[in-house]
Amino acid sequence: MRIQNNYSEKVYWRAFKGDDPNYVVGLNQGEIEPGATITWRDDSFPKIKVEIKTGDIVFSDKVLARAGQIFNMTDDLVVSEDGNLDVAKLHMKNQQSAKPIKIKTLDWVDGRNFNATQTREVVSRISTALASSQSFQQAHEHSQTWTVGSSIGGTIGKKQGDAKAKVDAEVSVEFQDKVVDKLQDTYSKQVTSVWENSVKNTYPFEPGYIYGIEVIWSVAMEEGTVSYFGEETTYRVVTSSNGSLTTVHKFTSPDEMPADLRKDFDAYKS
Repeated sequence: MRIQNNYSEKVYWRAFKGDDPNYVVGLNQGEIEPGATITWRDDSFPKIKVEIKTGDIVFSDKVLARAGQIFNMTDDLVVSEDGNLDVAKLHMKNQQSAKPIKIKTLDWVDGRNFNATQTREVVSRISTALASSQSFQQAHEHSQTWTVGSSIGGTIGKKQGDAKAKVDAEVSVEFQDKVVDKLQDTYSKQVTSVWENSVKNTYPFEPGYIYGIEVIWSVAMEEGTVSYFGEETTYRVVTSSNGSLTTVHKFTSPDEMPADLRKDFDAYKS
């Protein structure tokens, strides 16, 4: 349990067993200065009640929260500016559209051993495009991805150190888990729909040629900020993906290919 004090005065807290009806002998107690946070954990008591008041431990000026509501020992609690005690909540803000990311894919058909023209359907999937995209990885080098099932739903920003230190630290595990749970609950259907997108085209492939089918994907994302209990980070969510055929390359030999296509073709053949 953690308790954060956003009230204008120092407060005193006492914790009781979740089934305590009398509130005479507490499990633990202490004081919290304005803006400060205390941590106490005893898993022997999974359910607890908490009292918050001003004054001191014995004599109270004002009881802000009486020991009646039951909390989990794992809850993070906040004393608000109005003196209310409640479980901390994630806050998402500053949502806006991010600049789309362009991803190029190449699908290869090697027809040099064909005996006759073959008609084939070529399918380009955004999920495959993303997995091999250096531009996506570079755009999120200061981020860590979150997923819905096996699909990337977007990213969570890391805490960046100063430029001299060049340190990128991940957000705390507890905060990350809460952010991911929230994003998954909110956007799972949308993310799943995006990654089901594909571009399908049917082509006649003549014998004696190597074909490279180029598709450009545009991946749109929404970005914002999420905060919880003193921690804050950025997030991005995949909102749409659209693919379009741009070029069908045709070669009689790999030696005819430009360097970038030759590199991709060699990787395809390896």
